[in-house]
Amino acid sequence: MFLYERVVRVEDTDATGYIYFANLLKMGLEAFEEFLYSESFSLQKMIESKKILMPIVHSEADFFSPITVGNRIDIQLTVSHIGKKSFTHSSEFILNRKRVGKSTIVHVAF
Repeated sequence: MFLYERVVRVEDTDATGYIYFANLLKMGLEAFEEFLYSESFSLQKMIESKKILMPIVHSEADFFSPITVGNRIDIQLTVSHIGKKSFTHSSEFILNRKRVGKSTIVHVAF
C-alpha cells in the first residue's frame, strides 16, 4: 500500500463546492504517478522511449460521502491485480478515518 495525502482544491470541485466526479479518477491516477516517482520510475523516459505504453482501458469511481473543497484526504493506493497484459490499481479515499470514495483504474501494457 502507498499513502498519498492531497488537499481538495477549488479546481477539483464543481459550482456546489463538492468534488467533480471525474476528479476522483484524476486523483487516483495522481496517487499512482506519485507511487511510481517514489520508486524512481520515470514516466517521462517511458513515454519518450515509446517502448512501453500503458493506456487506461477501464475506470470507475464510487462516492460514499461528500468530499468538499479544503478537505485533506489520504489516498491509499494498492495494485489490486497484475495480469499478463494488464494491471489494476485501486485508491481508497479517506477523510477523518472514514472511507469517502474509491477509484479503480485498469491499464494495458504493451
